[in-house]
Amino acid sequence: MVYPAFGLIERSRLRAEQETLLMIAEEIKNSFRTDGLVNNISALAEEIPSGGGITLVPTVFDYAWNESFDSEAWYARLARLRGQASPTGFEGQAYDIAYNAYKNRRLLFVGPSYPADENIEMQTYFLVSFMFRPDEGLTFSSAPNKKYYETSTDGAAYAAWYGQFYTHDWSVTGSAPSGWDSDWGNTGITGLSFAQKVLVVKIVQPRYRMTVNNHSQPYTDPVTGLTTVADSIWVYTNVVGEGALVDSPLWLKVDSGVSTSFPASAVDRRILEGRRVVVKRAIPTKTSPGDQKQIYSFLLNEPTAITTQ
Repeated sequence: MVYPAFGLIERSRLRAEQETLLMIAEEIKNSFRTDGLVNNISALAEEIPSGGGITLVPTVFDYAWNESFDSEAWYARLARLRGQASPTGFEGQAYDIAYNAYKNRRLLFVGPSYPADENIEMQTYFLVSFMFRPDEGLTFSSAPNKKYYETSTDGAAYAAWYGQFYTHDWSVTGSAPSGWDSDWGNTGITGLSFAQKVLVVKIVQPRYRMTVNNHSQPYTDPVTGLTTVADSIWVYTNVVGEGALVDSPLWLKVDSGVSTSFPASAVDRRILEGRRVVVKRAIPTKTSPGDQKQIYSFLLNEPTAITTQ
């Protein structure tokens, strides 16, 4: 039997939770421009510096229902951005972010990138909230692994699992994705199925193409007759603030072409929005960042072309 009054109450809670999820999603997107990367939610595996004097770990995302607290999880990082100093458990802001009114964990998943056009890809995430009590016995199929950043067989399995969740229209169909427990389609006294009480907010972060054209040429001194070697261009990404570049990975080195092949070939890659990019130049043998001359330092927020002479 359906009780309309209970349905009104539940729909009111769903609207309130949807607004909360949208607010959290905006905070997550704002973190993408956190220059230090320590609390940046998009500090993805394989895309943060390592070694030297900086110790960074990738953001811990969710892969199963009600995972235990992790100080490097997305909700802990967001709590620190809200001003909570070093949360060590689900308390304060960390609890408010991680749990909904039904004391069910909000979950954040990260997935693959999808092409938008020739210059931009979209890195995808989704935030999900199950608006029913944890003791109602429902579970979802956990991720097969945590290889969201790989193109291997494991990575393909994760991408398939993620895509099934990401593309499903929960509110309209009233049922869970194919292969999930049929109980997700059951309705209660409010007339809503469990699947219709799953709220999902999708988040996208652009990845921009950066094109580097090195037009540097050898120079012959008219007095001495000595010829210098043409400069190479050294590009560093995922730089932690204005920190030492020795702690940041070299993204690419672009050597100059000679006069017969001018201009030099462009080198293209795509980089996450909000990442600091530092560009230096030096002769090819000066491989240490400290021996190279900095010519640009900026946060990437659009497709960018760099041309040097």
